[in-house]
Amino acid sequence: MAKSAVLVVLFLAACSGGEESFAPVDASADSATYDLREEGGGTEVKPDNSVFRGEALELAGTWASLQVASTVANVPLLGEMPTLSRAVLKLTVVADGDDLLVTHKTCSLSLESDTEVVATVVPDSFVAALSEEHKPSLVSFDGPSPTFTQPKYVELHGLILDDPVNDPMPTDAADPHILDLDNDGNPGLTIFITGLIDGALYVVQRARSTLDGTIVSADRIEGQMLWEQEQVVLGSDNPILAENHPETWVDPVKENSYFVMIRVDDDWECEQILSASGELFDL
Repeated sequence: MAKSAVLVVLFLAACSGGEESFAPVDASADSATYDLREEGGGTEVKPDNSVFRGEALELAGTWASLQVASTVANVPLLGEMPTLSRAVLKLTVVADGDDLLVTHKTCSLSLESDTEVVATVVPDSFVAALSEEHKPSLVSFDGPSPTFTQPKYVELHGLILDDPVNDPMPTDAADPHILDLDNDGNPGLTIFITGLIDGALYVVQRARSTLDGTIVSADRIEGQMLWEQEQVVLGSDNPILAENHPETWVDPVKENSYFVMIRVDDDWECEQILSASGELFDL
């Protein structure tokens, strides 16, 4: 059993949610958020955002979102190989002044790389096992443009921990903290490797991420995503995969990991969002 970061990444929060009334987010707390802005950025110029402010506070409603995370893997015989994870989500935003509560529902998750020799496949059962999550967020008008921020959060996939932030990740498939989240009879969540070698991997994950974006208009938000992930491989149906994993790290070019949010009709579900995703996100 080995600890590794295989070519799969997710950006779905496991923060505790709430109803329409919720506590404001303290984005200044070092333990709760990353600061993605350049030092001093937007602090000297403070234009009158009063006209736009009225629009920005109407963010409540339904949004389609694309979240893209970039990794680099050092694959034996192939060398360094970039991989993109693309998650399409339905977001429901509730506003309380400048504070927001954003409910995330994952519609699809795919992985793309420059080689067809090896591919990682995320099955529908993996996506279906991910519950809706509620993430506190906030709007700020301190800079030259209104901003949208989701402070750093921790999410767990396929396990529960007493202290999700600090507890060590379990490495034994029989550990009681591990769940069979996709109900396939294997521990954790199952992903598949195809190509040069085939097989299933049983994994658990802990991810941390934050979103730092600009409110382009009342119907569009876009920006950068900063993230990191721990993954433990609990086992495999292929002994080779069970013992050999590529070394993987977050792409150091931060612009390669980003998100886009686009407002859609309030009655849209994942089916409508996925059908329109090519046009919405230029995929």
